[in-house]
Amino acid sequence: MSSFPAGKYARYKRATAFFLDWLLRAAGGVQ
Repeated sequence: MSSFPAGKYARYKRATAFFLDWLLRAAGGVQ
């Protein structure tokens, strides 16, 4: 478990949050 790079995980979390935010904004603009 410690072999997993924390930096990569943080970047993945940030990308996921950014994508979810964009998705919610796109859905809100459509509705």
